[in-house]
Amino acid sequence: MPQSEEVVRRTDQVTKRIQELWATMQSPGHQTRIRPVCAERIRVAVAELTAIFPQKPGDEVVRTALRQLNTSTVRLQAECAGLENSAERVRSCAYNMAKATRQLLTRFQ
Repeated sequence: MPQSEEVVRRTDQVTKRIQELWATMQSPGHQTRIRPVCAERIRVAVAELTAIFPQKPGDEVVRTALRQLNTSTVRLQAECAGLENSAERVRSCAYNMAKATRQLLTRFQ
């Protein structure tokens, strides 16, 4: 399992990217062309976070959080790329990702 400091550093990156997406969504017109860029940045941050864990962690909480992160990342990218994306669905995906990163942080602190 990774060191606590590394988990904190990588989850901070995911959180920062989610905050960027929130800021984009709150701007006038929701900047729909920028949302896919934000989603891609989140995907990269999540990939960097999940890469520090073993492929099959023995800890059920960690395994569940990583699965939630990956699932939500895929959904988020699809929602942000869609022409008729719903702000509520994008928020839901981002919330699930934030919740999963919080579970990881709690487990490693």
